[in-house]
Amino acid sequence: MMHCPHCKSRAVHKYVNPKGRLSYLCQSCQRIFQKSSRKKTLSWIAGLLIFFVLSPGFVNKALQIIIARSSNTDEPVDAIVVLGRGPKSNGDRTLAAAQLWTEGRASTVFMSGMTDAPVMIKLAQDMGVAANKISGERCSQSTWENALFSDILLKSQGPQKILLVTDDIHIPRAALTFRGFGFEVIPHPVQSSLSIHQIRNIFRESFGLVFYLVSGKLQPPKADAAQLARTEANSKINEWNCRLPNR
Repeated sequence: MMHCPHCKSRAVHKYVNPKGRLSYLCQSCQRIFQKSSRKKTLSWIAGLLIFFVLSPGFVNKALQIIIARSSNTDEPVDAIVVLGRGPKSNGDRTLAAAQLWTEGRASTVFMSGMTDAPVMIKLAQDMGVAANKISGERCSQSTWENALFSDILLKSQGPQKILLVTDDIHIPRAALTFRGFGFEVIPHPVQSSLSIHQIRNIFRESFGLVFYLVSGKLQPPKADAAQLARTEANSKINEWNCRLPNR
């Protein structure tokens, strides 16, 4: 209930003054006053802070920091795994993988993505990565399938610890998904330039992360579900000739 800021009386009459502004008349001290805007201002500030803290971009960045701090980036790894995210990103992430390979971070590079992997393998060879050190798969159509096919094709060769190369916005969902499949993941984010495309990807990743969380795709697959998924994936590998280069 409104009270007078001068005498603290609650005997307050509300009316609209000639200028159309909402005012109040205290029937005890006969003073006219307007409602303080302080609380409204504080409410706006609190609302903006909550929006900022819970905004997709802030949450995504916070997860990037948390995941990066949970990894020892100086550790040697078994393979560099590169995830495809469309033709606009192929060059940057392939270059990052080639540089990591040249630095000796891992002896092998694995490209994952239905339409992107063949292109990135050719780019990596052009950038100097030895052809016999590059492999990949061209069956996956989602981040979860990236992890599934990598699990089948890479773990058969022994690698468990990987450098995961994808764009910085994608790193949280990708790293958590691969960890769910038992990989030790050291994230290597490729920085995204500020653009409408980046803003769209931030919102896309926010929805994607929530969907993966609700659907359980960030958790290790249950034994029965994992066996079924691997059986279907192996069938697809043989039927679609998913291994790259083709053998």
